[in-house]
Amino acid sequence: MCIRDSFRDNFKIEPSQGTLAPNTELTITTKFCSQREWKIRTNRNTADILMEILEGKSKEKHQSVYINVNVNAVFSKYSITPLKNINFGPLQFGENKSRQFEIKNEGLFEFQYNIFDFFDEAKRAEIKLMYDQAKAELLQQQQQAQQAGKDKGKKDAKPAPAKKDNKKAAAELPPGSVKIGQFVLNPCQGVIPPDSSVTIQTTFQAQGASIYEQKLAIEISNRDPVDQPKGILYEVIGESCIPGINTDNFESIFEEQVVLPSLASGNIQSMINSNVFSVEENCFHFGTLVYSKEKDFIMEKFKISNPNKIPCTVKFNVKKRTQQSTQELVFSVLPASAKIPPHEHVYVKVKFKPTIMAQYSAIFEAIVENGEQNLKTGKLVFDLRGEGALPTLKLEKPKDWADERTPVLKFPPVRIGKTQTLPIVLKNDGHVPATINFEVQPHESFKFLGLTNYTFVPKSYQSFNIEFRPKTTGKLEWFV
Repeated sequence: MCIRDSFRDNFKIEPSQGTLAPNTELTITTKFCSQREWKIRTNRNTADILMEILEGKSKEKHQSVYINVNVNAVFSKYSITPLKNINFGPLQFGENKSRQFEIKNEGLFEFQYNIFDFFDEAKRAEIKLMYDQAKAELLQQQQQAQQAGKDKGKKDAKPAPAKKDNKKAAAELPPGSVKIGQFVLNPCQGVIPPDSSVTIQTTFQAQGASIYEQKLAIEISNRDPVDQPKGILYEVIGESCIPGINTDNFESIFEEQVVLPSLASGNIQSMINSNVFSVEENCFHFGTLVYSKEKDFIMEKFKISNPNKIPCTVKFNVKKRTQQSTQELVFSVLPASAKIPPHEHVYVKVKFKPTIMAQYSAIFEAIVENGEQNLKTGKLVFDLRGEGALPTLKLEKPKDWADERTPVLKFPPVRIGKTQTLPIVLKNDGHVPATINFEVQPHESFKFLGLTNYTFVPKSYQSFNIEFRPKTTGKLEWFV
């Protein structure tokens, strides 16, 4: 048997020569092995294997026979979908999220696959050894079949069950799960028949507040060794997030109110009705409100923002400063809870409705479910203060009193036809506006000058003049 140079690296004939006695036969084995993809189909004109039959004693050439071959040597062909990676996006810590990718056999023969950590050299060596052993076992089986005189075509037909569905193929090589970093992959190994596929369930287990990027290696048996020799690189990415809210940007939280560094930094009395939040004291002041048993109250809105990539659920509550406090809770909050989408906000309304003349205090809480229980992101806590009051006026003038409840404005003696004017001076010493009304009855000698209705702002004075112009002699009186 003769093989041309171009075939010698790929074909091996055993035996390549010999003597055949009369009425006997000899089996000649031709082995083909290629390290690259190669498709060849020869005829008499292109055949590279020649068998020469020689006369037994004279060694004269009796006949030349060209051996035609039909060979299609291919590597394992595959496709992976999605192509290069899976991105799980942000996920709340402690939760799991699953996605899938698919490995499909696009070739002519079944292949094995294994998924492992791209940087795990020990696993890479183990898989290579396993594949080499599988090749050696297959070669040994073929040799044993040839020695036993079995038909090669029938032997090769044994893998025909590779046409089975994926579930049965997986049962032949039971796949397990593998955890690589924060990702669990199942199945991590198996056999895929031609024109079939397997779905790899990939589960991301979110933990802490971190971004996880994991490089995987997918090894497929009998593929082109030049194609990513360390394994097909595949990346899985996920971000674990802890839900939280804005707790330190007070200008945003109290965007409709006044924010002061400290109560000592400004005249709080002049701003007490402006609804002030003081940073140093961590306290929101509702100011002073005239208490009423009807509908008088103050309602303020606070902006609660979610600056994170995942939604969060926030519970709102107003509670007493101490459990032992006997003071009535006159603060309330709506809603009791809210779900805030990523990078969005909600407004929470807090109502202050005093019922008596007193100073009130409470604690406002906005607590994030499953968040870190600290004041950085998971909890917004500050004091609430307000005062219930009644409008009050102080009589500065006159100083004389007829009795405990009746002040007296005493005019000196005045000639008939002449005029004398004296003031009534009032001061608002309280923290809320106060309105006064004078009821004036007509009198021929007395006259009320100016407005009979007036509203005092806190800490202000106002004079009201009374004119006396007697028409007759004697002691005259007038009640206002």
